[in-house]
Amino acid sequence: MKLIYALSTLFLFAVVFIESGYGIKCFVCNSYHQQDCGDWFNNATHTVHQCDPEEDRCRKIVQQIKIDNEWQVRYIRQCAASGEIGAYDGRVCKDRIGTSGVKMTYCHCNTEGCNSANAWNVPVILMAGAFAGQYIWRSL
Repeated sequence: MKLIYALSTLFLFAVVFIESGYGIKCFVCNSYHQQDCGDWFNNATHTVHQCDPEEDRCRKIVQQIKIDNEWQVRYIRQCAASGEIGAYDGRVCKDRIGTSGVKMTYCHCNTEGCNSANAWNVPVILMAGAFAGQYIWRSL
């Protein structure tokens, strides 16, 4: 009987780690194609994207393009493999000015909370904790 509880507990902990994932999750969208990707960004309207293993940070780009003497602003959110993490968890961004009427602002962050929901699933953790507690209680 103790073996069944031990295996079940081990299985639940494995589910928790599989559920949480090992890579960062970021929002991936472009306001040129998706109007709700701009600022103010409503993260309830988008789902987070599991980034590739080599992409360890999220990026937000504010792109200003001068077209026919009029500035257009586009917001791009994506996974990134490089880029300097700004101060205050990526809230401080870098500005770049290019040629031909292009201005860019890059913001990088590398925590799950920077532009995604928390990776831990609380009900699964509570269920695992309750099951482990039952196992410990019965073994006493």
